[in-house]
Amino acid sequence: MCVYFYVGENDEYHWHDEMKREAEFLSSHGTVAKYSVEKGQPHRIETLAGASASRLFDGFEAVKNGCSR
Repeated sequence: MCVYFYVGENDEYHWHDEMKREAEFLSSHGTVAKYSVEKGQPHRIETLAGASASRLFDGFEAVKNGCSR
């Protein structure tokens, strides 16, 4: 299983700690879990929209190909 967590640096809901803990927990149990703080972004992350959405599709492709560390 592969899990990608993205959180905006300026997320007004303060998901940072919870997402980071979850990624660490999943990683410690053998899951490929990646946590990324998107610089300068609020809760609605624009760095993953439009032309930059390819990063999300790269994650889908990684899962399709076996999701390795």
